Amino acid sequence: MECNKWDENGLLFMARELSQPLASEFEKHLISCQSCSSELNQYTLEKKQFYATAILCESTPEHLDNKIISLCSKPMVPTSLGLFSMPWVKRAVFSALVFALGVGAGGYFSFAYYQSKTSSAYAHAKSTSTSQAAATAQVSAPAAAPDLALDSAQKGIPSFSKKGEKALPAKTAPQGIITVDLKKE
Repeated sequence: MECNKWDENGLLFMARELSQPLASEFEKHLISCQSCSSELNQYTLEKKQFYATAILCESTPEHLDNKIISLCSKPMVPTSLGLFSMPWVKRAVFSALVFALGVGAGGYFSFAYYQSKTSSAYAHAKSTSTSQAAATAQVSAPAAAPDLALDSAQKGIPSFSKKGEKALPAKTAPQGIITVDLKKE
């Protein structure tokens, strides 16, 4: 029966990766086992032959050197990105995108600022014009249609109803342009 301890621990022993107790146990085994000691001798002989300085210092053949140099010296050809593989194109596109984003953000904020300024001016103008409209309506409505009466100026907007009818509640009062039928029925 052949010993298999060389397969388990032989290469670890030669690489000095066995712990001290296992290494000393394997050394004792090598003295007593003929199969493992012949494997050790064969391994050391092959190691000396293949890892010799003369073999490792040999230069590569000339044709192999020329082939490596020719493959490494070829210019790189862009394959998938096409025009965007050139660095100056990437920089130009990136710069244009950043510029466009800046212009868009600046436009958005200036538009929002303009809207806030004009809406506050519009609210002020609306409050003054609706109070003037209510005063005008009180004077002109009875003259134009004697059966209409001014109910109230809710939120600055005059509301009329025919005499004897109820006006709309304040929550449902129409906003904006109020149509008044001034024809007599």
